[in-house]
Amino acid sequence: MSTIVHASCDENRKIKGGAAGDQTGKEVCTRSWYSKPWSYVLRPKDPQIAEKAIQAAISLAKSNKVGYDQNQRNTLYNELKKHNFDVNKIGFCETDCSAFVTACYIIGGIPQLNYTSNAPTTSTMVKTFLDTGYFEPLTDAKYLKTDMFLKRGDILVKPGAHTVMVVEVSNPYKEPTTLIKKGSKGDGAKWVQWQLACKGYLEWNEVDGEFGPKSHNATVTFQKANNLEADGIVGPKTREILRK
Repeated sequence: MSTIVHASCDENRKIKGGAAGDQTGKEVCTRSWYSKPWSYVLRPKDPQIAEKAIQAAISLAKSNKVGYDQNQRNTLYNELKKHNFDVNKIGFCETDCSAFVTACYIIGGIPQLNYTSNAPTTSTMVKTFLDTGYFEPLTDAKYLKTDMFLKRGDILVKPGAHTVMVVEVSNPYKEPTTLIKKGSKGDGAKWVQWQLACKGYLEWNEVDGEFGPKSHNATVTFQKANNLEADGIVGPKTREILRK
């Protein structure tokens, strides 16, 4: 099961009126993915920006300095601006689901998301985020009703309701313990193909359990990009880097 991070509710399970900061450890937190169901996935085009946003989101959730309050939803952003977007220097503050995701992607490196009055809401954020040019929208059911095809940094949105960020994805196939190479078949091959698809080296429809020429070539490209022996054979060293 994949892991998400989100701003959910205040310490009284309400949307406003609580004390600043996370009083329960659950106001802004990580949890397992669930089906809302979602209406959109906003997929970041730049993995480095996504990774910075993920690390910011996790750090803010762990700090317990950020609570949930829709009436004070912009105070996290104001604290970050005050401290040059250093998550380690902010004081106790509040946010809500869409303001939180917006702040994390500003830290990630999308200055177009900066604002002067009020953060995007779940009703407006899809357009706001797409207008930056840094995201692509995904609306196929496989992205919305299951976590199998999600990537780290994906933003899930149900307009007028909620939004969350994916911070970890889990491979549904068992990791192989033997070499995977051209001609390999089965779940071990699917594990490798799934990892390659997550990293953009294969298309999702190519996760078919048959390690043919496309999988071999994708593996070679991945190995070259990661300073591994580029032989198209997936052994312990290649699996280790694929897991990251």
